Amino acid sequence: MCKYIVMEEKRKIKLFYKFLQKQLTKSEYEEFVAEFGKNDAHKNFDHLFDAYADNLIKEGQHLQFEKELLQEAEHVLKKAKQKERFAIHKKSNILHSSWLRVAAVILVVISVTLYWNSVNNQKKAAEDLSAEIINTLEKSTGYGELSNVVLSDGSNVKLNAKSKICFNEKFPGSTRELSLNGQAFFDVARDENKPFIIKSGQLTVTVLGTSFDIKSFDDDDYALVTVVSGKVKVNSPAGEYIITPNEQVHLEKSTGKLIKREVKAENIIKWTNRILYFDHTPVTEMVSQLERWYNVKIIVNDPELLLKTVSGEYVNEKLTTILQTLEFSLHIQFEITNEREITLSKSI
Repeated sequence: MCKYIVMEEKRKIKLFYKFLQKQLTKSEYEEFVAEFGKNDAHKNFDHLFDAYADNLIKEGQHLQFEKELLQEAEHVLKKAKQKERFAIHKKSNILHSSWLRVAAVILVVISVTLYWNSVNNQKKAAEDLSAEIINTLEKSTGYGELSNVVLSDGSNVKLNAKSKICFNEKFPGSTRELSLNGQAFFDVARDENKPFIIKSGQLTVTVLGTSFDIKSFDDDDYALVTVVSGKVKVNSPAGEYIITPNEQVHLEKSTGKLIKREVKAENIIKWTNRILYFDHTPVTEMVSQLERWYNVKIIVNDPELLLKTVSGEYVNEKLTTILQTLEFSLHIQFEITNEREITLSKSI
C-alpha cells in the first residue's frame, strides 16, 4: 500500500515537472488535467508542492515557481476579493497561502490546456506550412534558354534567359503571388477578386488582368516594368506609379529613384520572339544580355567602350555575327580567348 502511494506521488511530481518544462505528451496532459481537476485538488496540490520542493532541496537545487503563474494567481485572488495575504515559504520558495494554492491549481489546469492547444496549433501551422512548401514551384531558364510557363489560373509567363520565378501551385488566399529574378513577360488572366502580385527585388507589381514585362536581374543596377496592355501598379520604397500601355517605370537600385517614361512596348518584348533589340543601349547592358543568351564571359578591355551605346536588331543570329557587326559600328575588335570567353578591344 505504501509503495503504491510513493509511486503515485512520484508520478505526480514527474507530471508537474514535465508541465513546467512544457514536455507533456497528449496522454500525460489528459492524466495531468484529470488529477489536478479534482474537487480536492488543492490538497493534492499542497502535498505535491511540498514533496516536489523537498526533493529539490535534498538534491541541493533551488525551486523557482514560475513568475507568470504567480502573477496570474494574484490576479485571480484580487478578482475574487480575497483579503488574505500570501507569502512565499522561505525554506522551499513554495506558495504559503492555501487560497493562492487553489487559485494556482485552477491556473495550472487552464495553463496546461492552453499549453496543449498551443502545441496542437503549432503542429497544425507546421503542417500547413509544410503543405504550402510542397505546393511551391520554381521555374527557371539557363543560358540562351527561353521558357513558357502556364499557371493554374490560366496566366502565361514567358521567361527570358537566366531568369527564375517562384509561386504556389494553387495560389491559396486572396491574392496570386509570385517572385521573379530576371526578366519575364506576363499575360495575366483577369480576376478582380484575386489580384496578381509580383515581387522582384525592391519592386512590387500589382495587376488584375493585363500584359506587361518586368526586367529585374539581381546583378543589374536597375529594374524595369513595361506595360503592353491594361493597367499596372508599381510600388517601391521610393513611391508608387500607375502605368498604362507604352509606359515604363525605371528603378535605379543604388538610389531607389523611380522614374516613369513613355516607350514602345512592342520593342521591349521582342526578346519573347528570340529577337535581340538594342536602341541606344549602353554597351554594359548589351554585354549582360549577350552573356545570358550565349553563355559566355565578355571582357571589355577599353573603359571608353563602356561609354558607347548600341542600336540594332538581331533575329536568331550567331554571336560571332553580332560581334562582327559591332566591329564596324563601334570600331572595335573581338577575340575569342577560349571556348566561353571573349575580349572586346578598341580597333587599332
